[in-house]
Amino acid sequence: GAGAGANDGGGDGLAGYPAPLVDHATAWRAARDRLGAVRRSDAARSQADAIQQRHGSRKSGIAPVARAGRGAAGAATGPATGAVSGAPVQLSLWDAGDP
Repeated sequence: GAGAGANDGGGDGLAGYPAPLVDHATAWRAARDRLGAVRRSDAARSQADAIQQRHGSRKSGIAPVARAGRGAAGAATGPATGAVSGAPVQLSLWDAGDP
């Protein structure tokens, strides 16, 4: 009929299309805030540090992040290092001796 129906899309020209169940902007902000709170938690940060320690690039030259309330990460110890912050010396395939 001529009157507004239940599935008229809210009068925005989408006849037959149902109105949204939730307000997208409000739901997006709530989800963003909840995920941010989880990512900022101490448990998530310790897991992220453990993953970076195990799988992160040691050649990246990026210093470990010292966060408030934590001690700064100490310098790496071990074999000889190259010019890139703590990276091991790259040996040549043709050199038989030490670098």
